[in-house]
Amino acid sequence: MPGQPQLGTNPLGVGINCTPVTLASAGLPNNLVIGMGDSFTVSTQVVLDGLLANAALSIPLNYSAEFFYEGMGSAAGEGSLAPAATGSTAAHAPGPLAGQRNFVITSTPTTPGAQGMTPGVYEVSVVVTFTGPGGPWPITCFATGPVIQVSAVV
Repeated sequence: MPGQPQLGTNPLGVGINCTPVTLASAGLPNNLVIGMGDSFTVSTQVVLDGLLANAALSIPLNYSAEFFYEGMGSAAGEGSLAPAATGSTAAHAPGPLAGQRNFVITSTPTTPGAQGMTPGVYEVSVVVTFTGPGGPWPITCFATGPVIQVSAVV
């Protein structure tokens, strides 16, 4: 999904992208149906590229990944899918290509009930924002999907 600046559009600068949210329950990707009491984590993979990607990330930059849900159909509400995941790009090694870094950001475990969700269908999304020395940086990425079901019984 796109980022700002978008991956592959600025080969002399920095581009960014992140993958749609992945849910895991008991450490394994599940079938997108989560029981009310099931503990789960959510994650996204971030990719930065461009001639200045490694230089920009050597500063280092801090990031905050916020995961959200929005009810669809009879499911009401919207809110945080999991607590925000924070960290620093300094903790991630360079990616497989020169000038590219790939890393996964994962939330702490939570349950649907702890996040205010009720049984129903929800679309999930993620927004990753970077900050560094001198204030916020104009680098962010976001992705929507997948659609999940929270079930009273699984």
